[in-house]
Amino acid sequence: DRKLETILLGVSGIFLINLVRISTVVLVAYYFGQLAATVVHDFGGTLFTIIWFFFYWWFSYNYILEI
Repeated sequence: DRKLETILLGVSGIFLINLVRISTVVLVAYYFGQLAATVVHDFGGTLFTIIWFFFYWWFSYNYILEI
């Protein structure tokens, strides 16, 4: 079912972007310090999540949920 595929893509995508976000914050904290990591977490994580949601919406409607 196409709706199930769309849901699974969304859930797995959110899981993966959270892994990338956490890893990025840890790496930035290690190399550049806590202040830089806080900025990356607050602004970069939000931006990355918004970009994922737009990509997910576009991909789902154009390729999975074709009418």
